[in-house]
Amino acid sequence: MPGACAMAEGDTSHRDGLENQEWHGTLNPSVSVQTEHWRQDAQTVTDGDVDRVLRELLNHRDRLKDSYQEVLDKQTQAEKQLQVQIKQLKQKRDEEINRHRDTVKAIQDGNVKKEETKKKMEKEKKEQAQKEQDLNSDLEKTQTKSDRLKQERNEMEKKIQSLLEEQTHEKEEWDLELASLRKLEEEVTQGVKEENDRAVAAEVLALESRRDLLIITLEGGESEAEVTLSLLRVATPSLEWIQLKQKWEARLVGIQQMKANLWDQFASHIQEVKNGAKLSSLPSISAPSLPHPPCDPNLLLQRIALAPQLPAQQPAILRDLFHLQPQLPKALACQTSPPLVQIPGQLGVISRLPKAASAFPSSLGNDHPAPPAPDKLGELLEKLHVRFPQCTKSQLTGIMQQIKVTRGTLSGLTVEELCQHVAARLKEADVGVGMLLSAGGPTPPYRAPQGIPAFMPPAQMAFTGLPQQLPTPFKLCLICQERVLPLDLKPMSCNHILHKQCVPFWSLANQKASCPFCPTRR
Repeated sequence: MPGACAMAEGDTSHRDGLENQEWHGTLNPSVSVQTEHWRQDAQTVTDGDVDRVLRELLNHRDRLKDSYQEVLDKQTQAEKQLQVQIKQLKQKRDEEINRHRDTVKAIQDGNVKKEETKKKMEKEKKEQAQKEQDLNSDLEKTQTKSDRLKQERNEMEKKIQSLLEEQTHEKEEWDLELASLRKLEEEVTQGVKEENDRAVAAEVLALESRRDLLIITLEGGESEAEVTLSLLRVATPSLEWIQLKQKWEARLVGIQQMKANLWDQFASHIQEVKNGAKLSSLPSISAPSLPHPPCDPNLLLQRIALAPQLPAQQPAILRDLFHLQPQLPKALACQTSPPLVQIPGQLGVISRLPKAASAFPSSLGNDHPAPPAPDKLGELLEKLHVRFPQCTKSQLTGIMQQIKVTRGTLSGLTVEELCQHVAARLKEADVGVGMLLSAGGPTPPYRAPQGIPAFMPPAQMAFTGLPQQLPTPFKLCLICQERVLPLDLKPMSCNHILHKQCVPFWSLANQKASCPFCPTRR
């Protein structure tokens, strides 16, 4: 503080000297300065710039006062900074004193710990020396024990060597026995696999045989329904025939559904048997029972034969079955045909058409692109009736249906070719009727049965007495190419026709297959 005051006083004197210099310098040089005190009143100041000088003097005084105040503020701020520094130095001094005390205390604690550690190390040295003595004694004991164990190990190695030699000999014997057992196991496994495959094949064959037997039964009912429906389509349309046709169509649909369900059930069983399931563990498949037919087909044939024919009204099915060229050559119009052969019987005359009714698929008419118009179909039937006057239009329709079933389609046939086919069918029917006549003797004159009008045309009366059951077309055996009768037919799971006597040796040699013409089943 004394130093600060001295500095403040020196600054003040310095400022006063500066102010005196500035004030003397501002005086007008034209004014004479009085330097002698005894001449103070000798001269009168008449300078006109006195006011200006006074104002400058006052301004200078104000500036000096401001400078002085600024110096005082700086001095006060410096004193405050000095006080803060002094306080910080005092605090730092106290901290250094405390740190010194802590250091001294830590040194004292270190000396105490040093003494304690020294005592502890001396104690540990004594204990370590004692442990070394104990370890030396244990080492001697261990060495003795090691020598004894080495001797025992040598003895054990000799025993192990002898055991290894013995085991090697036994292993060779076991390997030979194991190889023979593996070979035997492979043989047994192969035999079991073959027996299992044979058993599975036998079970599959049994399922297929039972399936085929049931399918044949259903196909018989299906064929009967299709034949009856084909006859109903040919008959004259009436309410009774339409209702009967609907019943037979419902029966046919039911049989087809039963057939499809039977196929699915047997296919599922066969697949499960092939996958490893036992046939005895599978649920049994019950044989389907066919519903009773709506009417007797034989009586239906008689009723259709006795019904009057309407040439102007043709069944709608004929438009779906035939797509022919209605061109009749003039050369065929003058040809003649053999007369109608008549056989006596209780039902009347037997027609020369043994194949008048056959089974047709329900979708037979869908194979042709465009059916002929009704007038063209009627014209075609008229031309055929002119060519074969001994046959009615219903008979000609049945013959054309037989030709379609035999060929698969009638597309592409001209009327001339169709007439040739019809003539061949009639000739074949004449041969069959001739055989019946030769066996039965001469033909007596025909008498119309009761209930038939006397004015009926001869062509209609020739067809009024149909047999109770129409024979089905003969089929040829694929092996001997001869006709197969129903009693000689070999039941097959496929559609191939074979004689029973044609496949006995093949069926004995190939038990895993059911047909020699199905390569996928071999």
